[in-house]
Amino acid sequence: MNTRRLTGEAAVYTFGIVLDTLAPFLVLPILGRYLTPGQFGLADVITATAGLTYFAVGFNLDQALTRYYYDEEDAHRRRLVTTHLAIVSVSGTVFLVLGVMGLHAFRDGLQDLPAWHWALLSVPLMVMSDQAATLFRLQHQPFKQLGLLSVRAFVWVLFTFFFLVWWRAGISSIFIGRVAGAVFGLGASGYALRRLYALRGSLPFAIRALRFSLPTLPAAFASWGLVNAARYFLVIGASAEETGYYGVGVRLTYIVSTIGIGVVMAWGPFFMGIKQEPDAREIQARGLLYFIAANVVCIVPLLMFAREAVLLLMGSQYLPAIRLVGPMLAATLFSNLSLFLFVQISVSERTHWQSVSYAIGLVVMVIANVLLVPAMKGMGAAIAMLCGHLATAGTMWFAGQTVYTVPVSVTRVGILIVVLTGCLVSAPAMTTWFGTTFQGISVRALLTVLLWSACLAAVGARDVVRFARTMVGKRT
Repeated sequence: MNTRRLTGEAAVYTFGIVLDTLAPFLVLPILGRYLTPGQFGLADVITATAGLTYFAVGFNLDQALTRYYYDEEDAHRRRLVTTHLAIVSVSGTVFLVLGVMGLHAFRDGLQDLPAWHWALLSVPLMVMSDQAATLFRLQHQPFKQLGLLSVRAFVWVLFTFFFLVWWRAGISSIFIGRVAGAVFGLGASGYALRRLYALRGSLPFAIRALRFSLPTLPAAFASWGLVNAARYFLVIGASAEETGYYGVGVRLTYIVSTIGIGVVMAWGPFFMGIKQEPDAREIQARGLLYFIAANVVCIVPLLMFAREAVLLLMGSQYLPAIRLVGPMLAATLFSNLSLFLFVQISVSERTHWQSVSYAIGLVVMVIANVLLVPAMKGMGAAIAMLCGHLATAGTMWFAGQTVYTVPVSVTRVGILIVVLTGCLVSAPAMTTWFGTTFQGISVRALLTVLLWSACLAAVGARDVVRFARTMVGKRT
């Protein structure tokens, strides 16, 4: 894979993630009209619970598949892929049996039991659908992956709308849509991937995959806690309104996190394919620097125009959420950085560092929530989120430089952090002083361009061109 192909695939992957993220936004006005706030809150709890159990079915095997796929010849790759499918099939079946038994045992204490059943069924189907998307990515077929995500998102929106509006199925509509989207997505991708599977798997492949992926599960659970725990602290220690403002801030960060995930999805297979080359460490270092710069470039305009973004997406009643946007966007930068650093750690197969890093981040975030939320409410939760992701990224940085040292320019990274800090400080002041007047918008636009220029100076325009030239012809 050369630089042009890497860039193209990253763009397609990012668009696919945007599409997958955009689907829930399309039905928000419908959910708000047909579900009461209590129902909407219950749906959020069920969704979060399904997200937690997702890791108990998938075991993060997509990371192991990415790590070992290029180490095998074509014939062994088919057995490798079949092995991973077999593991997920067995774990999914066991999960469904135990899940149904658990729901039956606690049925008297659960609200809307049918919704819980549909959510339970959606988990293994989503895991298998995501595994198919990973296979398209490993084969460098981004448009087929985009097709899978498109089908899944479109069917999810269609079925949710139909069952909610016409059948009045309530909360269950959301999860019926998820099940339908996963089934249609698997059907669409099954034919395209049929040649990748063998008649049988391999026990050594299964042991190796689980040995690689199981140490990452604590990190996955901790990551889930980093994303979802603050909501519970806010509900208990503040109010439902503060939780809503927090949710608006989280949605604005999706733009940055989506771009970051798209780049990492392309970078992982690319770097694993060239990790044996003599200049691999230099390439990882440069990629890390440019990745941080790209995140800062995306964050700057969102910070400068947070007021306009909230008004456009949610309306004036959610304007108090503006104060939370800065810390949450900074937290997203460090969250994306942790994902990129995991690629570096994966080369050494010391994947336990991911779990250690996320566990440290979760502990820091929980302590910060306990201390800050009672006094600062939503802002306390946002700062706690930033502290947690900063602790995670810092630990991952230390681990990455310990197990697979790369020559990162600390000075240039420091300049980017200074740019981000300056934007965090100046953006609220600019909005307060000038408001949404033409003068205020012009000043913020000019400041955005100046901060972008500082980012370009930090990475070095000539170095970027030189790096691109050295990457031309790199193949995986």
